[in-house]
Amino acid sequence: MFTTYNPTKLHINPKDNSIVSLNVNGIIVTEVILNLQISVIGSGETATEADLLLAEEVGIELGIRKITVVTGGLFGVMEAVCRGVKQSGGTTIGILPGNDPS
Repeated sequence: MFTTYNPTKLHINPKDNSIVSLNVNGIIVTEVILNLQISVIGSGETATEADLLLAEEVGIELGIRKITVVTGGLFGVMEAVCRGVKQSGGTTIGILPGNDPS
């Protein structure tokens, strides 16, 4: 079952954009642990310089919000998003094909 939370019920810490509490049906939950993850898939071959800059900016915003990014990340859009996430102190998970990491 999936639950959609109304953003107005989230209480965000403006210093680090973390979730401080969540109002669920009038009950305030003060210890909210959310491990948000997003998968990013994009081209490495056809991406323009503008695409790569935008992907890096998106990565920065995801990292600021402590959203973990899962991607292939070898090159192109996926690499640019990962670079942005890391610049802002976030976490990335790379899934690579095969057993050879080189």
